[in-house]
Amino acid sequence: GVTSMRHSHLSENQGLRVTSPVPSKPEAARPKDPKPRASVTRVLITGIGGFLGWNMATSLKGHFDEHFQLWGNFCHHALALEGCHVFPLDLTDGPAVKKILDNLKPAVVFHTAAMSQPDRCEREPEQAFRVNVEGTENLLSCLDPGVRFLFLSTDLVFDGKKGWYQETDQTNPLNTYANTKLEAEKRVQAWNGNYAIVRVSLMYGYGNSAVSSSFLDWLSRNLKGNQPVSLFTDQYRTCLLVQDAAEALFRLSRLSCTGIFHLGGAERINRYEFGKKFAGLYGYPLDLIRPVLMQDVASQALRAADCSLRSEKMIQTTGFQPCDVESGLRKIMPRR
Repeated sequence: GVTSMRHSHLSENQGLRVTSPVPSKPEAARPKDPKPRASVTRVLITGIGGFLGWNMATSLKGHFDEHFQLWGNFCHHALALEGCHVFPLDLTDGPAVKKILDNLKPAVVFHTAAMSQPDRCEREPEQAFRVNVEGTENLLSCLDPGVRFLFLSTDLVFDGKKGWYQETDQTNPLNTYANTKLEAEKRVQAWNGNYAIVRVSLMYGYGNSAVSSSFLDWLSRNLKGNQPVSLFTDQYRTCLLVQDAAEALFRLSRLSCTGIFHLGGAERINRYEFGKKFAGLYGYPLDLIRPVLMQDVASQALRAADCSLRSEKMIQTTGFQPCDVESGLRKIMPRR
């Protein structure tokens, strides 16, 4: 049903461009192939070892039949993933990126690879720029503009003074990580192909424990060990279940509307309340969750107070509504 959505939905959204598919050549113009082979569509997930990349790959496998091939690159941490072709590639190595993409010719790219720890980006700003901006440029420079390119950005491109941000609101990144992501957004827009920039909220879910640890992995590890955790009461996000992120991104990849999209969960919540919901559902003592203010926890990167996102445009475009925190935590409970 998603692909057949009426385009009238889309034209109401600001900044959306709907491109109609290129008509196929008439049959007569094609040379007859004695054994017609179904062509294979290749889908590339960059940073497949990361929290989002790995969860996307595990979620997407169920969506694809034999006409689709899922490919993914890793940079530092080798991994194997059933049903996916995984290969090493450093996106900052331009010639290597070109060589691989010229051979791979993906039809869809989910660009999730990033240097995303804000404090590390403050310590190594040149490397953050190389990975987040130049890595993105290296990919774009070898892609045909018809390739469906989904760039994963962040709610942190905003300064957090207002909250409930829409796609048209003024950006004002507070730290190096957010700065590099915004700069990369500009490079994607300048590429001017079949792109969608998706700014995602803080995501939760379980990572590939061998490679990437998530906020939830950290939380449950501490609570399991009866260790108290201090969580911010003054930082608000629209926390997003990572499986919901994967579903919404998959649906958007099947459409050809371009522009910026916000993707957050259904509820604005601080980390302290999130922790209490998690502890309550899993039966951990609530007094292990301790309230703390952002100013009381040392960090190199400046933190924004309220980067909650309004996701109506994404919901209207894809027909998919992400869930609230309690529903999301219940969905993933049986998996552990």
